[in-house]
Amino acid sequence: MIYGIEETSEDDGDDGGRVVRDVYIEGLGLDMPNTVDAYRVGKRENGKTRPVRAEFPYPGDVKFVLTIAHKLKAKLPNVYLGPDRSKEERQAHNKLVNQMRTLIKQDSSKHYYIRDNKICQVDKKLSPG
Repeated sequence: MIYGIEETSEDDGDDGGRVVRDVYIEGLGLDMPNTVDAYRVGKRENGKTRPVRAEFPYPGDVKFVLTIAHKLKAKLPNVYLGPDRSKEERQAHNKLVNQMRTLIKQDSSKHYYIRDNKICQVDKKLSPG
């Protein structure tokens, strides 16, 4: 899933291929991806940006793209990539995010992140970046 790419007024939801191409070529500096399909998800609403679901032919392609997704920050800072999750997975992830936000408010001296469905932490002075 690709989040944060603005929709133009003439887009009718079929701009998924353009979005994937822009993220790959401009954001990640890669060649054109081998995708099966790409399309916007959800109803169009004013003031909201719908995510783009990109389908890849092989699970390894998805893993590769998600592994290098951090490179987007430099060129497309408002765009981020995430795995396509089921409703239950989204709910579980949102619960972890909310728990992490609470931990950050309680102790901001640590860097918190989610890995393997668990909240992890390191001292900020030890974390890169």
